[in-house]
Amino acid sequence: MTVILDTTVYFSDPNFQTTEMIKLRQLCKDKKITLFIPQIVQKEFKSQEEEKFVSIAKTLLEKIQIRNSKSTCNEEKKILDELQEETKLIIEKCKKSIEIKVDSFVKETNAIVKMLTLNEYNDAFEKYFNNDRPFPKLELVKSREDVRKHIPDSLIFVQVMNKKGDDVVFISKDKNLRESVKAIGVTSYSDLLEFIESDKIKAVIDYKNADDFLFKYFNENFNHNNKNISEMINQSLEKELYYKNFIDRDIPDDNNEGTITGINVIYSLEIINNKILNLGNGLFSVPFSCKIDANIEYYIFKADFYCLDEDRMKNISIEDWNRHYYQAEESLILSCDGKIGIQFNIDMSEMIEIQDIKIDDLLKDINLSFSDLNIEVE
Repeated sequence: MTVILDTTVYFSDPNFQTTEMIKLRQLCKDKKITLFIPQIVQKEFKSQEEEKFVSIAKTLLEKIQIRNSKSTCNEEKKILDELQEETKLIIEKCKKSIEIKVDSFVKETNAIVKMLTLNEYNDAFEKYFNNDRPFPKLELVKSREDVRKHIPDSLIFVQVMNKKGDDVVFISKDKNLRESVKAIGVTSYSDLLEFIESDKIKAVIDYKNADDFLFKYFNENFNHNNKNISEMINQSLEKELYYKNFIDRDIPDDNNEGTITGINVIYSLEIINNKILNLGNGLFSVPFSCKIDANIEYYIFKADFYCLDEDRMKNISIEDWNRHYYQAEESLILSCDGKIGIQFNIDMSEMIEIQDIKIDDLLKDINLSFSDLNIEVE
């Protein structure tokens, strides 16, 4: 089976750490599936990651340059020059780190990175001029400008089309691209989680005796009433959520977007035992829900701030961001649900005779990951 991920899938998990990505990596290493990466996908992902990572350093560099241009003190200019050179080096290190991260992922998964051929470029641009899939059908020529953003999608589409005879699976969060690929007879999924939980994947997993035993044991013993379990999940979830962005209508940002900048307490943890998923190789996916008392940062238009309820205004800390916006921080109660990935080490997943082991002993050497997280303001 050949799997092709659209750039949207990589964007949603840029560090390759969600439970479903861990399973994909396992299957690639075990040669159960072949990961095919169109070069345009790799370039798009690297470019966006670089933009996010480097933007902080670039902002600092701009501030240093402005200060340096206004400074009249030679000693200060010398320090600013040094800072400027160090920041430029940091930017190059940032770019290099993205290269290393992507190259390591390709090597680990034995992925095939496919360069575009001249014929594939020609096919993609023919589709552009003919308004063929994946470009939307347009009635007005002037609307053509609006679909130029689909050219990278067309390049991906052409490479998928040329691979479709090899039991190909395509995964994309982009509905238009996904539906275009479905139309040429390629099996498609809306995200990696849907694919990993599908019968198609279950058919290629080798379940060991220990996997079956742990699955049964988990359903009977894994619950939030165990203090060690709840503490372990709370600590890992806190790390996962720190500086995570989410969208909710109750956040008075222009885009209703907030960033979690601190977690005061996690409580009301619930684990849904009867829906634990056995993914093989000592990996299990466990649905959960909880409540979170968290500090949320967002940016609010100054006029909008003064239109808020008076009681709410009292609980929001604000600082000037620019002429029009405040940087605001507010403590809110959030509801959170999703899936916890529980990964045992290889030795543990190979064990068969573990009937006498205690749940606390099982938890001593595992890794946790999270996926399908949904965060809302209560």
